[in-house]
Order: sequence, then structure tokens, then C-alpha cells
Amino acid sequence: MEVLLAAQKLVKSFTTTGVPVHVLKGVDLEVRRGEFVALVGPSGCGKSTLLNILGLAERATSGDVILGGTSTQEAPEAVL
Repeated sequence: MEVLLAAQKLVKSFTTTGVPVHVLKGVDLEVRRGEFVALVGPSGCGKSTLLNILGLAERATSGDVILGGTSTQEAPEAVL
């Protein structure tokens, strides 16, 4: 089946009070046409951060999101 959404080696880090906080550490994901996906996990594990990156509301520190076969890595900030 066709891959509609993919994440490759997503990393997201924040710096708070000078200390880096690593929220996502190399996340890989593929969602194919017709699939249903659920993200589950304890509070604070990065579910919302991952969804924000996949929905292009924020950028990952590194890695790539691919929508319909097109990388969003080089998309201008105004698009995201």
C-alpha cells in the first residue's frame, strides 16, 4: 500500500535553563493508505510534540517528514 505519511529519524530537543531536554530520539514511522494509527504513552513522552511535527506545526531538530512522497525538510518556514 502507498505510504501517505512518513517520519525518518525525527529528533526534537528543547533547552530549558541551559539544560537540553531530548523529547524525540530518532523516531521512524510510516502510515499507509487505509491504516488507522494511535499514539499511546505516558504523559510527557512526546506524543503531542510528534503530532505537532507530523502536522507541520513545528520543525524537528533533525530528521524528515515526508507527505505523499514529498520531503518537507526544505519547505520554507512560511509554509510550515
